[in-house]
Amino acid sequence: MLELLGGPTEMEDSEVPLGSDWGSQPGMTFRMKAGDPVQQWMFEDKGEFYYLWFAKVSYADEDPWRVTLIKKMSRRISA
Repeated sequence: MLELLGGPTEMEDSEVPLGSDWGSQPGMTFRMKAGDPVQQWMFEDKGEFYYLWFAKVSYADEDPWRVTLIKKMSRRISA
């Protein structure tokens, strides 16, 4: 993705909201539970928005962040 689009337009660190099932939706590579840290990167290219969400996995010593979900959208997701 970085080679194709360059660096992200926006980056956000947050956590899965308490009481949310966001981290267990279909398509997730790594399941996440409420309170788990999550990173969101947004790339913009030719009017399309590409979102990558990263889960922090405990078994990776050097870089614990792994892509867990990717979505392409025709509009920006509001924060």
